[in-house]
Amino acid sequence: MIKYNNTYDRWVTDDGKVYRKNKAGETICCEQSKSSNGYLIITVSKPIRKVIKVHRLVYETFNGTIPPGMVIDHIDTNKDNNKLTNLKCCTQRENNNNPITKEKRSKAKRLCGMSEENKKKLSKLYKGKHLILVNGKRKWCR
Repeated sequence: MIKYNNTYDRWVTDDGKVYRKNKAGETICCEQSKSSNGYLIITVSKPIRKVIKVHRLVYETFNGTIPPGMVIDHIDTNKDNNKLTNLKCCTQRENNNNPITKEKRSKAKRLCGMSEENKKKLSKLYKGKHLILVNGKRKWCR
């Protein structure tokens, strides 16, 4: 299914693709890139030039404005999967309590590989936390 988003002058599909018209009037697929935190983004010039997250654009196009204080959750936690069926509007707390998200966090904590003795030593220095690498990104392990 495809629907027009008047706010950003874009055609959006329910599987997360975004299209626009070029100056010649041809429909072209918008180039999506990744933000520093891993979300797919596009740059729009209407109403003003700005970068928007594709998952929010998809959700808003098919469901209307996202209420203040709400976020869009990727149900399967895959930031590349912007299918409408994989997106839901929820609070940040509900998003954090997504069972798949919780499992990923739990695995990251278990995989840190630091001995309990060293964790205790670092706890005194860093208030109970230490840094680990997960998928090439630094995360806090508790």
